[in-house]
Amino acid sequence: LHLTGKSKVDSVQVETAVTLDISENTSGGISEVTILEGKEVILRGNFTKIISKANGFILRLEEAEIKTLDAGAGGYIYGSGSIATANINSNGVVINFYPAVTVVGEGYEVLVAGQLLSEGTTKYTPPVVPKSIPISNLTVTAGNGQASFTFPAPTGATSVILKQSTNGSTWVNASTGSLNANSTSATAVG
Repeated sequence: LHLTGKSKVDSVQVETAVTLDISENTSGGISEVTILEGKEVILRGNFTKIISKANGFILRLEEAEIKTLDAGAGGYIYGSGSIATANINSNGVVINFYPAVTVVGEGYEVLVAGQLLSEGTTKYTPPVVPKSIPISNLTVTAGNGQASFTFPAPTGATSVILKQSTNGSTWVNASTGSLNANSTSATAVG
């Protein structure tokens, strides 16, 4: 089912494998999708509510966003997309990525991105990736099959990693031995 333009459908009941594509829809789309059979459903676009009522369903997101997922049956959810709130009221639900909020009903468990969650509410906070800042004032001395580097201690660093490249575009960690946030020199071999 491919919905384009300003088309709007209040409810879709899925009883077979299907692709629901509302990625080119400009308003409305599909308000509610109910999965009634354990089949694969592929989603593209932004969906307000997905309800699963059949064990064994497979939900593949292809650049899809789900505002609310109500999982009342066991199934597998994966792909590229997001779920704002996942309400889990069944065992056997596996979500291959983190919804923003996962609400697990009393007596149930869900596997989310490899982590088993029990009843209660879990809010996902993406990890903070430290900003990589190149070291300035780097001095290098070439040697026999190695290079020695000296540099001022970086301010606010949590670690120091020396990278090397043979072509200027692909970089790998250099073989330097152990470096830490207070390191001011390193020797790379190779």
